[in-house]
Amino acid sequence: SNSSRRKTFEEEYGRAFDEAACAFLSTPPQKDSDPDADLMDTGAVVRTISERGVPAPLHNGADALIGPLSEELRPGDVALVMSNGGFGNLHERLLERLADGSGETQGAV
Repeated sequence: SNSSRRKTFEEEYGRAFDEAACAFLSTPPQKDSDPDADLMDTGAVVRTISERGVPAPLHNGADALIGPLSEELRPGDVALVMSNGGFGNLHERLLERLADGSGETQGAV
């Protein structure tokens, strides 16, 4: 959402993934109407998450994120995809990548 991309949430996002095994993040799209000073520094969030002991690779959109994420997931893992939009249809594309020949999902999403 517009408010969740604001600088005021940087600290909270940095701590929010403390219990995660890994956090895959993507840079949010920038709109022409976005004032640069108010936008979250995604790099700073990733650095904070990493400093707190959780691997946090940063990707530029769903297309860049889906390959590394699907390679990282194992049976029994849980993936939480948070987006206020379609995010390049990541949800469906990830399920398709995780599906085996019988159509059953190997990982939980």
